[in-house]
Amino acid sequence: MEFIIDNPNIPQRMFDGQPMNVYQNPQQTFNFFDTKKVILFYSSSGSLTESNSIYTQTTNGSGQLMSGSYVSCSYTSGGVFKFTFVEDLKIDKMSDVFLDNMTIANVSFNASNNINEYGVALQINQLQQNTVSNNQQLNNRELIVINSQSKASGEQPNYYESKNKKFNYLGVLTPGNYKEFTGVLCKLDGTGMDNNDKLCFSIELVISNKD
Repeated sequence: MEFIIDNPNIPQRMFDGQPMNVYQNPQQTFNFFDTKKVILFYSSSGSLTESNSIYTQTTNGSGQLMSGSYVSCSYTSGGVFKFTFVEDLKIDKMSDVFLDNMTIANVSFNASNNINEYGVALQINQLQQNTVSNNQQLNNRELIVINSQSKASGEQPNYYESKNKKFNYLGVLTPGNYKEFTGVLCKLDGTGMDNNDKLCFSIELVISNKD
């Protein structure tokens, strides 16, 4: 194979004293990420999340007419949860899912008195969580260590936050339309958090895919 060094069809100079550039650097290109945020919010107070109304527009244009209701979230004593979305979550590509924030209120954790309260295990059935562990509760689940301090005497509520540890990788979400997320949020002994009338927790997820 021979390389042509002096091609007579390509001018060597555009102007006097200025060489002709045959190769041009394509410069930097950056991948575009389509990112979605999902907030799973549970409160044992029915006035906040347990019952949600579905509205439809009236034909006379006078406003919105309530046509039905549905339960948007549930959490059992065994730690099993179900969150029903107001709108379908549409995923068109294989996407990575990260845990952005997680906050728990009005539940007591004390690992010094009970090692089962060292942390909680999070499983979302719709995700492919490829985690391998020697602990059955953590196999294919995410470990979230509860490390916040308990409330001072007389203060409410008791918060445990993981906001100082953002974007922990959880797993992969395959393409599809998702109406709900189900899974387990339990202590290391497999029991749920105290499901009293003040329990509240939120799980904030970041879903990212490449275009």
